[in-house]
Amino acid sequence: MKKVLFPDYNNGPANIANSILKHFKCTQFHPGNPIIDRILEENNYQHVILYLSDGLGTQQLKEHLSEDSFLRKHHHSDFLSVFPPTTTASTTTYTTGLMPNEHGWLGWNMYIKEIDEIVTLFRNCIRDTYVPFEWTEDAAEQIYPNHYLHQIINEKGDGKGYFYFPFKWSIYKNKEELKTEVIKKCSSNEKNYLYLYDTQPDSLMHTNGSHPVEVTQKIQEINDWLEDISSELKDTLIIVTADHGHLDVKPLYLSEAEELVKMMIRPTSIETRASVFHIKEECRPFFKKTFYQYFSEDEFLVYSSDEIKEMKLFGTGENRAGFDDSIGDFIAISISDKMIVDSPDSFILKSHHAGLTEEEMIIPLILIECK
Repeated sequence: MKKVLFPDYNNGPANIANSILKHFKCTQFHPGNPIIDRILEENNYQHVILYLSDGLGTQQLKEHLSEDSFLRKHHHSDFLSVFPPTTTASTTTYTTGLMPNEHGWLGWNMYIKEIDEIVTLFRNCIRDTYVPFEWTEDAAEQIYPNHYLHQIINEKGDGKGYFYFPFKWSIYKNKEELKTEVIKKCSSNEKNYLYLYDTQPDSLMHTNGSHPVEVTQKIQEINDWLEDISSELKDTLIIVTADHGHLDVKPLYLSEAEELVKMMIRPTSIETRASVFHIKEECRPFFKKTFYQYFSEDEFLVYSSDEIKEMKLFGTGENRAGFDDSIGDFIAISISDKMIVDSPDSFILKSHHAGLTEEEMIIPLILIECK
């Protein structure tokens, strides 16, 4: 069993987002991050950039970059991701200022009662398919709509907000094009907030594992790009962080847990390392016992929905409508290198996240002040 870490919602992604809201004179949903609050109050930077490198946890930062690298020299401190430490939940916290239980985007695959389906949120399709919904171009956004920081700043703040994401809104073709756009925005007389999302090194680690030289090269590219662009910026604070870390993983197969499968109403949801189970009512009293007949207590923590809500595992704010349906009856959370997949025929990732190990939970706060 690895070291287990639970989220700290007093010092996490939501606090960073709310410091940005405060700086742009917008109403905060939660307290800000005191470190960022102090820097912004003392220097009143004209431009603020939040650069989110998907999967660049503190362990990956230290493993793949030397101590004298640009990012490590600006590595201020560490903090913990949200639960689950996964892109859907964490990036939506950074982009809304809300905790996962408030914004509703809890994981990659979520059960949505309104349509009685498990939906892959970012892909806008039914779980395990790549077929988009016929009735809407963006089902998840319609069912779980959110108001994003750049929109709030544009509507109610004293600056302009921009969102650079390779899949929607301000789409960029490559990093050179993005660099040109960022320099242009940060050379203007306007007060600007820029959210820059990078799919790497997460995408590469999923397919190659978290340790290969290809990952080192990719993280070095990120380091060099940020060093290069920071040399061209003035009056700008660049906040570099991650949504989660990574861990090389091994699959366990639900298809081999026959008695457990018989208890299930529908397939598991949220994540393979944070699996939500919807269980037949008559089976709920002995679900945990049956689960541990197949999977080890040293590998997974199992909580009921009531325990999840009491622990405020997904956040301390008010639970969004539909939250109870999304968290099912039980959740099995990995505290090891194991993940639960349907069968040997499932798509298997080499490295993953969404569990409660320190490799996944600890993320860096990197602060680059361009004066």
